[in-house]
Amino acid sequence: MRRELVLLSLISVLALSSVVQAANIIWVSDNKGFGSVEPNIPGDQGWVDLLTAQGHNVIYKNQHEYVDGQQYWRTLDPNKIAELEAADLIILSRNADSGSYSTAADNEPNQWNAVTTPLISLSAHMSRIGGKWGWLNGTGTTLAKQSTLKVVDPTHAAFAGVAIDPNGCVEALSAQWNVDWVTAVTDAGNGKVLATRASDGLVSIVTWEAGQKFFEAGAKIAGGPRMLFVAGSGSKNTAPNYAPDGTYNLTPDGEKMFVNAVAYMLNQGTRIVYVTDAVDYDKDGAVDDQSWIDWLQAEGYDLDARRNNWQVLDVNKIAELNTADVVIMSRGVATGNYNQTGEPAQWNGLTAPMLNLNAWIARGTNGARFKWINNPTDVRKDGDSPPMSVSEPNHPIFAGLPVDANGLVDVLDPNVGSGITSFFENVMDVGNGTLLSACVGVYTSVWIAEWQPPVEYFTGCGQFAGGTRIFFSAGSQDVTVGDLKFPQGVFNLNANGQQLLRNIIAYLAFPPAPAVAEQ
Repeated sequence: MRRELVLLSLISVLALSSVVQAANIIWVSDNKGFGSVEPNIPGDQGWVDLLTAQGHNVIYKNQHEYVDGQQYWRTLDPNKIAELEAADLIILSRNADSGSYSTAADNEPNQWNAVTTPLISLSAHMSRIGGKWGWLNGTGTTLAKQSTLKVVDPTHAAFAGVAIDPNGCVEALSAQWNVDWVTAVTDAGNGKVLATRASDGLVSIVTWEAGQKFFEAGAKIAGGPRMLFVAGSGSKNTAPNYAPDGTYNLTPDGEKMFVNAVAYMLNQGTRIVYVTDAVDYDKDGAVDDQSWIDWLQAEGYDLDARRNNWQVLDVNKIAELNTADVVIMSRGVATGNYNQTGEPAQWNGLTAPMLNLNAWIARGTNGARFKWINNPTDVRKDGDSPPMSVSEPNHPIFAGLPVDANGLVDVLDPNVGSGITSFFENVMDVGNGTLLSACVGVYTSVWIAEWQPPVEYFTGCGQFAGGTRIFFSAGSQDVTVGDLKFPQGVFNLNANGQQLLRNIIAYLAFPPAPAVAEQ
C-alpha cells in the first residue's frame, strides 16, 4: 500500500535525476513496526527501495526481523566501528530509539561522532544535547504535520532540479504524518543551515564539516562530514493514519532533495585531484578555469586543486595522485608543461581513474601529447557548441539524461566564455577504447571515449592506460577576436552537462561491479 506509493513516486525521481555510484550505504535502524505496514517488511523499507533503485548497496542489519533491544548497531565494538569506517555512507533512520545509541556509560555519543565516514541523520531526536549526539543545542522535540520547508541556500547541490517557489519554499514532506523537529532550535551553531521548517524556522537540513565542533557551547565534534536531514514519519502517527516511526514520507521534490543529499555526502568522501595551471589567457587578473574548482567544491568533493603543482612528477607525487578516487586533467593547463621526456608514460601509468577534459593533451599524432587519440588532423578552435550524439545510451554516465529519439542531448552552455569547445577535426576512431558520444556540429568527432586498463590507447602508440580513462572534451576554448581575448577552460556545462559530469565522476570513483557470468 504505502510502499507501492513510494515505488510509484520513485519513477519520477529516476526520470529526473541520476546517481550511478555503486556505493555501500549502512542503514542504521531499529526496525520498529516490522511487518505492521506489510508482512515481513520494515516500516522504513521505502528509503531502502529508493537507495537501491539508485544503484546503491544498502546494508540493513536485522532488516527482516524485529529483535527488540538487540539491534545490531545499538552497541558498538571495534569490529562494528571498523564496518562503519569501511562504508561509503552511513544513514541513521528516524526508525531508531535515540536513547539506545547514546548510552553515556558506553561512550556511544562520542563513538558515533568520531566515525570518519560521512553520515546523514534523519532523526531530530538523536541530534539533541542532554545525552544524545549533541549536534543541535536543544533538548526537546516538537511534532507537527508540516510539509513545507524554507530553502536557505538554493544554490546548494541538495536543491538541484527542485521546484522552489518564489517565496523560497518547497513542499518536501508528506502532510499525512507527524514529523519531529528539535524544539526552538533555529540556529545550527557552526553548521551550515540549508533549509528550515517554513512556519517557524526550526532547523531541518544542515551540514557540518569533518573536524568541526557542532556548536561552540557544546563538546561534540564531527569526526567526518555530517548532515541532519529531518525526514521520516515522526511520533504518534496513530490510527486511522498509523505509520511506524521512520516511514518514507517524501514528496517528489523531497525525493530529489534526498537523492541529491546522498550524492553530496558521498562526494564528501570522494577525493579528486584537479590538475591545473594558473592560465589567465584574457589577462583579467583571474585564473581562467576557477569556475571548475568552484563547481567541484560546491558539489562537496574532497578537492585538491593546487595550481602548477603537477607539472613535474616524482615518486612521491605519483604516489599521491594514485591515492585519489579520480584525477581530472583540466582544459586550463598548458599542455607542453606535461609532455617532457617520460611524462606522458608517467601520467598514463597512474592507477587512479582519470578524466581528461583536454583534447589538446589527448593528442596522439599531430602535436602528440598523451597519445590517447590517433588524430591525423589537429584540434580545432572553431568547434562551436553542438549537441552531443550519444553512441552508448545504456552506459551509466548517461543515466537520467534527456537523450532524444535521435540520440541527441544538449550539454553545453554557449553563452560561457568564447562559446566554443575544442574538438578534433573529424576523428571518430578511438583505437582500443570505446566511443561513448560524438559531436555533430561543425565537425563529426569523438566527444567522450573510455579505455580500460591495461589497454594500449591505439595500436602502436606505445602508451597504456594504468587505470580507467575517460576523455570528455569540456571547458571553453581560448579565442582571440580582434583585441578581445576569451579565457581558456571556463566551466561551460549546462544542467544536462553538469549531471553528465556528476555521472562520470561517480562512475570513475564507484565503478560498477563486474558482471558475473552465468554458470
